[in-house]
Amino acid sequence: MKKIVSLILCVSVLLIACSCGNNASIYKDNWRIISYYDMFEREKNGMFTTTNDRRLDFLDFETGEAIPLCDDPTCKHTSNSNCSAYGKSNHPFMVGQKLCWFEVTELYQTSNGYQSDLLMWQSDLNGENKEQLFKDEGASCTEADRFVLYDNRLFYFETYQPYDSEFHEQEPSVSLKSYDFSDGTKHDYGKVVNGYSCGVWCCGVWEDKLYFSTSSAEDNRPYMERLKEYTEKNNLKDDEAFISFAKDDKYITQNWTIDIKNGTIESASKFPDLITNKYIYYLNDGVLSYEDHNNKTSTIKLNDVSAVQSLSSCCIINVKKDTYLWDEESKTVYLCPLDDETTIFYAYGDKVILRTNGENMSNPYSIVSLKEWAVKQ
Repeated sequence: MKKIVSLILCVSVLLIACSCGNNASIYKDNWRIISYYDMFEREKNGMFTTTNDRRLDFLDFETGEAIPLCDDPTCKHTSNSNCSAYGKSNHPFMVGQKLCWFEVTELYQTSNGYQSDLLMWQSDLNGENKEQLFKDEGASCTEADRFVLYDNRLFYFETYQPYDSEFHEQEPSVSLKSYDFSDGTKHDYGKVVNGYSCGVWCCGVWEDKLYFSTSSAEDNRPYMERLKEYTEKNNLKDDEAFISFAKDDKYITQNWTIDIKNGTIESASKFPDLITNKYIYYLNDGVLSYEDHNNKTSTIKLNDVSAVQSLSSCCIINVKKDTYLWDEESKTVYLCPLDDETTIFYAYGDKVILRTNGENMSNPYSIVSLKEWAVKQ
């Protein structure tokens, strides 16, 4: 583990040195998504993973080995030990030579009812020397998974979900805030959505604008209240109602941008399906097009595209039952020979990491060459 942490430290220092001399056009390559479900550290060719008991591990893509984020050779790396890899599983990410993460406290009673608090922490990359950066009272980060680290500022969405003294759910809201790691300053951009079952999806940054969408239920009542009424009205069993209601429950969705330079939030008339550092993608009627930073638009020659997802310099494209990889650098499409037990976990450069599903597997990951494994179209 010491070897891996040392390698990460060296790479981080190099990244900082390179970015400091490239202040112009920072929108092209100096932002990334911070997510609880997408914990990739692309520049380090690895990612964070969490075990069932919430231990934070670092998966090295070169070796396919996941190691606890703790370099104590005597540690057992279990939840009942004093292991530094625990308690850091909420949106973990690296900034320079530091590991950062969020923590949501347990609900506690106030004079008005019950609430939780949102805290941000940082530590050394081995999990030691833990330090609290800030605390936002009454907040959590439960209804907005994807945040953005832009240059040295984190743009994050906070959920405010209060409960009254009888522990009844009150109407929640979501606000956008930022934290600057350079000087520790914070900025509150205000509430972006409110209403029961409200949420936010952050797409990414393009030309110094952060794109995000908000949603809230058309029927502005607590979810369980709506579900109960739906169950009784349709005379359904609980499990049947849960599945059916999820399809019939209606939401109001709005698309927005915020100008990172001046903080102005505006409605977005055209909203992308994917943003990478290189292109902004739009999917219309099964046709996937992309635009570069010079406003040149091109189309990927695939029909009936249903979804697109970024994986470093490659994108996964779903077309009916087939899976393709689109190499942004070479502008080449590859058909992926996947079976029912194998999925694409990550792709970088000419390497593709595959994950095989199954129980009792000591290492489910394997690395293949994109050009040798997939079929060029």
